[in-house]
Amino acid sequence: MRDFSIIMIRHKLPFLYLLLELLNEIYGHIFFRDFKRSLSQHVWKGIHPNERVDILTAKDIPMLLSLFRSTPDESTNLFRPHALTEKRFQQLMRAPNYLAVGYCVAGELVGYAFLRLYFPKKAFAGYFVKYAHRRKGIGKFLFGVIKNISRETSFALYTYVKEENYASIRVSSDFIVEQRMPGAYLLLRHGNKVK
Repeated sequence: MRDFSIIMIRHKLPFLYLLLELLNEIYGHIFFRDFKRSLSQHVWKGIHPNERVDILTAKDIPMLLSLFRSTPDESTNLFRPHALTEKRFQQLMRAPNYLAVGYCVAGELVGYAFLRLYFPKKAFAGYFVKYAHRRKGIGKFLFGVIKNISRETSFALYTYVKEENYASIRVSSDFIVEQRMPGAYLLLRHGNKVK
């Protein structure tokens, strides 16, 4: 299976994609049971003393939804890895192959990043930073946390970004363009144990 097959199926065959998601979740329950548990208590210091990165859980969903509602529509249009709804976040938080982290400044959630593990050995990541907190290095820091976590899985790491989303592409300093995708998207492969 080519590395970008999952993305093509998502675009062209949504019902098949839902089936793949279900099968991947079953795969996750078998092989990733300890993945989230091993990280559940982990906290990373942020860029400044009153900042930190935490693993997010279902109790953090209201803050996540508030983060996206507080950002102009044109900004969230560049970030659509999944539906930004309470129902979808509830599903994702239960999935063993999905990990969410949040960047907090003085207790306020201002950034979100995720890592999703897929069969056989692929990981997809993304991140989002609140409009008022951009250009402060938070996106790069969050992506660095995700890259460090993914290194421990030995999965090849990918991001899927709009070509016009220059900020996200710039943050990913060690990548190759794996494929140009429909809708002016790029599939980027990052430099962690890529074989």
